[in-house]
Amino acid sequence: MLEADRALMPYWIANSLATTPAFAWVYLGVGIPWALALLPRDLWRRIPVVIALAFALGPMWLTLWMFILGTLGAQTQTPLLRLDLILLGTVVIALGGAFWAWRR
Repeated sequence: MLEADRALMPYWIANSLATTPAFAWVYLGVGIPWALALLPRDLWRRIPVVIALAFALGPMWLTLWMFILGTLGAQTQTPLLRLDLILLGTVVIALGGAFWAWRR
């Protein structure tokens, strides 16, 4: 980034924009499939309900997965909290939620 461009955008906006894809994946990519999997089909059309549940379930699954990785890594003295393992786990969790929602 050029120095002139840096003056136009505050650092906190640049940092927020850089993390937007990760937040979108957690809230929408992981949360929406699990919200649809847990809600009855007649509530799928109520978008605010689906989004509210997705905003709760996406971070919950990410927190649980990172807790499991951290606990296993501490027991085995292996650094398991790596981006590749975290991303792979969230993809598997999202696919599990999508499969469960599809089966309902």
